[in-house]
Amino acid sequence: AKGIRENEIDEAIHGSGIDVGKALGQTGTNGSAIGNTLLDRLDFGAISEEDFQKLRQVLMKLLEKRKQKIIDEAELEDHINDGWRFVDSVGESRAIVER
Repeated sequence: AKGIRENEIDEAIHGSGIDVGKALGQTGTNGSAIGNTLLDRLDFGAISEEDFQKLRQVLMKLLEKRKQKIIDEAELEDHINDGWRFVDSVGESRAIVER
């Protein structure tokens, strides 16, 4: 999920109310987990339709919360100190930030 940190996704999954252990199915909590996010390891065939919808809702809320704007690069440090995250440069002296 572009622009969303892994830990935010993991927190949303854990906070969704689904049985994460069951949702991990055959992959377990460790196994081949190295390098794979919790979202990558979920076994969607092992969860109910209701749990799938809960998961979908919390992940969609993460996407909706994101705000992006273009600022002058001179303002970048102030924005980062205010909780914004640098996304990309635009042209010579502009930057995209989000939170």
